[in-house]
Amino acid sequence: MKQPETPLPMVIDTDVGDSPDDAFALAFAARCPEIRLLGVTTVCGETHRRAQLAQSILQRAGSSAPVLAGPLNYPPARREGKQFVLLDAKTGPPGDFGNAVDFLVESALVHQGRLVIAALGPLTNLASALLMYEQFAHIVKRVIFMGGMLISSDEEPNAGEPAEYNVSSDAVAARHVLSSSLQKMMVPLNATLQLDLPEGFRRSLRESSDPLHQHLSALTAFFPGRVFLHDVLAIAVSFRPHLIAASSLCVSINPHGFTVVDPFGKGNLEAALWVNRKEFFSLLASRLGMAFPY
Repeated sequence: MKQPETPLPMVIDTDVGDSPDDAFALAFAARCPEIRLLGVTTVCGETHRRAQLAQSILQRAGSSAPVLAGPLNYPPARREGKQFVLLDAKTGPPGDFGNAVDFLVESALVHQGRLVIAALGPLTNLASALLMYEQFAHIVKRVIFMGGMLISSDEEPNAGEPAEYNVSSDAVAARHVLSSSLQKMMVPLNATLQLDLPEGFRRSLRESSDPLHQHLSALTAFFPGRVFLHDVLAIAVSFRPHLIAASSLCVSINPHGFTVVDPFGKGNLEAALWVNRKEFFSLLASRLGMAFPY
């Protein structure tokens, strides 16, 4: 895969607040010289509180990128935004964060043929942008979305196993995005479950005096078990494509929200299947200003 020109104009669409990987992704993107972060849009549930949280992370990372909120409670959140408790009185009440979908379309128009969108939550805002402006798919350079767990068409999920959250939260939107002519890179759990956060990384965050590191440590403290940096990979591959092994696949979404590969169908996206774990964490540590290895 060809190395992209830098810096990449990027908009990040996120459901930050539920799991810590969104926060790491925002911090990482804000600290990457390879990325020109145009703005952040929020999706799913309490989008204005998500926007507040995104703003607090960006500020600590030294970014003044604007934050825009998606539709409130559409889709509704199916899990608790644990990190919202960090929005204390100093944060202030939710303000007017503007319209996320309008911002996506406007950014695509201003940066025609160059804009990269990293979608880290349900694909609601992206599908809405496709419906709002019929040329949207043709003027966006690429969409990299974190979501799904690839299974073959003859494979049955384990009994009681839920479909991946981002895709199944708004399967209608995800189907619309997958069927569109957008250039798409899928970053599924098949790759990201290789990226559990090392304990040494957590310890360095706790012991650091950097306000961003302290904030990330506080967010991560809500999750004492294993933490996977799913969303960071979607940002990293935008400018380091050799981090992953990818393949062109034909992917659809079944009635239960699972992402299914048709081995005989024409490819409709590129999908990450493997990631170089050591290089990934080396890159993350470097951009966040931390020591390595772990």
